[in-house]
Amino acid sequence: MTGQALLKIVYLLVRRILGLVVLAFRKDLAKDAELLVPRHENAVLRAAPAGYGTSRPTECGSPRWPGSCPAGAGPKSSR
Repeated sequence: MTGQALLKIVYLLVRRILGLVVLAFRKDLAKDAELLVPRHENAVLRAAPAGYGTSRPTECGSPRWPGSCPAGAGPKSSR
């Protein structure tokens, strides 16, 4: 094993052990908050309309996003 690989393994083990120690001494209120935040985020995302938070148009040349397409990539005219 190289020194760099050994150092990485030691780092990961120490990090995991310290995480378990912190978790063991954490108060119940902090544990509850850690569980409630992702639940709230999921509830907000479920309640949001479809496409909420997207920054790109759904189709090229959308009237809502003028100039969003490169030249010649927009919708074809029907002449």
